[in-house]
Amino acid sequence: MLAHLVLHYVGPSKHLEIQFAPGLNLLTGDNGAGKTFLLDVAWWALTRTWVRAMARPWLLTKSKPHIDYKFESKVTVADTSASFDRERWDWRIPKGRPGNPGLVLYARADGGFAVWDPARNARRRRDGAEELPRDPAYIFSPSEVWDGLFKSDAALDGTQTRRNVCNGLIADWVAWQREGDERWNTLVEVLRDMSPPRETLEAAEPSRDDPDETRAIPTLRLYGRDVPLTLASAGMRRVVALAYLLVWAWFEHKRQCELRGLSPTHQITFLVDEVEAHLHPKWQRVILRALRGVVDRLARTQHAEVQIIAATHSPLVMASTEPIVTEGQDALFRLEAGDQGVTIRELPVGPRGDVVNWLVKEFGLEQARSLEAEEAIEAAEAWMRGERDLAAPLDTPEKIDRALRRSLPADDHFWARWILTVPSLHPVPARPRSRR
Repeated sequence: MLAHLVLHYVGPSKHLEIQFAPGLNLLTGDNGAGKTFLLDVAWWALTRTWVRAMARPWLLTKSKPHIDYKFESKVTVADTSASFDRERWDWRIPKGRPGNPGLVLYARADGGFAVWDPARNARRRRDGAEELPRDPAYIFSPSEVWDGLFKSDAALDGTQTRRNVCNGLIADWVAWQREGDERWNTLVEVLRDMSPPRETLEAAEPSRDDPDETRAIPTLRLYGRDVPLTLASAGMRRVVALAYLLVWAWFEHKRQCELRGLSPTHQITFLVDEVEAHLHPKWQRVILRALRGVVDRLARTQHAEVQIIAATHSPLVMASTEPIVTEGQDALFRLEAGDQGVTIRELPVGPRGDVVNWLVKEFGLEQARSLEAEEAIEAAEAWMRGERDLAAPLDTPEKIDRALRRSLPADDHFWARWILTVPSLHPVPARPRSRR
């Protein structure tokens, strides 16, 4: 697992340090605070490759930028400090054979995916010399997740040979379904686990009804009809892609180990950016629990340890962790941006009550309402506290009352307090006299 990460004059702050828990780690914070950046650096620390642009250090400083990290597993402990070499324009890592972090997976927010497999991407020693791997890591673009990842190698005669690293979701889904083997059975179980209650993702027969497409296309049975996966919603395609790549990466790792005479890994690290991307709230409420259960299911046969580091903007995702996190085993973090840069604060593990409390306590909102309703209520509460020097335009009770009428429903619980404070603005209509 990745135990800690220290960034000195790198990224959004002069000094940023985070101690990861061995189980689930969930990052939240404002846009631009550095959640994706931390995931990118965590991937690099584990794999020594970048999924996007290299992390840039602060150059106009006398301090020497460096990245310190430590990862450990049942068979490996690696404590490393990397400094930036301006002449080479790269991060310099101390010489020596790198540690083995196990299987590392990274689901990116744009639908891309990255895999570092110790059976294929780790450096090997042969006759006392270090041998470079054929591929340092596998970086999938969003389209390559669906249509396959191919690599070109230079032959001795100067020609290029093309090899297939991954068939892609469309081809593999159809092939696995036709063969009905362990990969297909596992994918079916994973899709079921990642579905919300009463909306199970169920596979139908592959479709070949598109005249412009020669391939058979995976199909889902949705709301009483069969829908080609390529026409499904963005949220469902996101969930299906996650399920497929988890299954593909694990089974391909086991196959490679069998071919090479290696033991399967005892460690899986899963990085996920914007875990709630494209998902309806009822899917957001189950996605993190599902992903954790899926990775645990895949690793169970090898008794592998599983660490998940995920980033989210969703208070519902944060609230969904309440029954599944354990202090010491899991951790919640918030990245807070200020005048002096970004700081990381670990949040207490425990229930907040409901998603509104997450919005107010951990996401920095004053009210879990529209901006107009929040401004009206804040002005009303200031007036009720006796503050009379209010900012325009809500600087009189009459203006505040009109703003409340525009932004709050008639049965909102705030009305009772406000009406008691300014009863003159809400006179009780006189009851008509009864006729005798």
